[in-house]
Amino acid sequence: MTYEFEYLLQLMGAASMGKKAPPPIKDLNWDTVFELAKQQQILPLICHAVRDNPPSNSPDVRPLLFASLARKGSTIALLEEMHNSGIPSCVVKGFAASQYYAEPDYRISGDTDIIIDHENEERAYAFLEERGFSIIPRQKNEHHGSAIHPEIGTLEIHVSLYGRVESEIWFENANIDTLIQEPKQAIATPDGTYRTLGPTDHLIFMALHMIKHFIYSGMCVRMMTDVALTIANGKDLDIERFWATMSSLKYEKLTNAILWATIKYCGFPSERFPGIGEYNESHTQLILDDLEAGGFLGEKAKAERKPALFEYNRQIILSKRSKLQYPVYMLKWLNVFRLKALFPEREYLSKKYPCVQRYPFLVPFVWIYRIFFVGIPNFFHKVIGKKDIQKTDDIIKKAKERVDMFKSLDML
Repeated sequence: MTYEFEYLLQLMGAASMGKKAPPPIKDLNWDTVFELAKQQQILPLICHAVRDNPPSNSPDVRPLLFASLARKGSTIALLEEMHNSGIPSCVVKGFAASQYYAEPDYRISGDTDIIIDHENEERAYAFLEERGFSIIPRQKNEHHGSAIHPEIGTLEIHVSLYGRVESEIWFENANIDTLIQEPKQAIATPDGTYRTLGPTDHLIFMALHMIKHFIYSGMCVRMMTDVALTIANGKDLDIERFWATMSSLKYEKLTNAILWATIKYCGFPSERFPGIGEYNESHTQLILDDLEAGGFLGEKAKAERKPALFEYNRQIILSKRSKLQYPVYMLKWLNVFRLKALFPEREYLSKKYPCVQRYPFLVPFVWIYRIFFVGIPNFFHKVIGKKDIQKTDDIIKKAKERVDMFKSLDML
């Protein structure tokens, strides 16, 4: 972990808790700090942390804040209108998590995630479409669709907490039906009232959502502080149930390492984390090195981390199913993604190929075009391309290192 990333965590902690930022104890490159903050999508919080003594190259984040506040107000008013129309929803993450930050307005997210009942899905799409949203419906085998508005931004509309792979493989031992046990919370704001999950239900969801991204390709700093602040400041938490859930899924050591990272580097007080295990420096360093190398949700290392994802799935499935069931399951899972990539919905095509918006009958021809000019070239590039062959050994090495990290955290 570089000192710039270490100091970024200190600034994140200071902004999260409303404390004065500690001065750096080493020379550092502020351009790198701000670039890391952009990558992690926490730039407003980092600029807020250094507001009393900002570097000369400190970015102006006021436009981001103004835009975020406008979106938040419009979104809450929209969700209240939707609720009053008989389509109740629950906000998860986002501004439901920001309530625990010292300055909630500086905790900005790119979209708003809501959960609705499955039977209200079509009504929700129709409601939003009437108000100027473009709808990207939920695909088969997926658990959410999207609605995009030019001013309000993106709503992710979930009909279940987790997707098929998470529910059937990673979180199977948790019994998905029992993860929601508490009454919903109604949060009143000047812009209206929104609803979110009960305190422990929401904490468990955020932790498992973070772990899901960690397994896929990587998490982000904001996810860590969302979970840590909820534990440190949340009321009416059943912390024993939280740790029992993490333990049953074999994510106790991972969760422990993440929380200790916020204690050791963000400055969160350890006494605010009941039930936390002993500090393991090697585990925490593994997590933070992985986080810095991958960037936001592992975007910088997705290609090299994908083999580790498949190997994790393989070992988890083989521990619960027969050797015959594994290839059948994975073939079915992979084909869904491949087919969706080659034959996307019209809504996606209309954005990438404007002609489809005007002439819908061109959709089949665009599909054929994608087979010959996207699918086949990608196949030859990946299977036959010399550059990829040269990279294979390095990718295998890095994937093995990631799987070894999963094993050291007792996730396998």
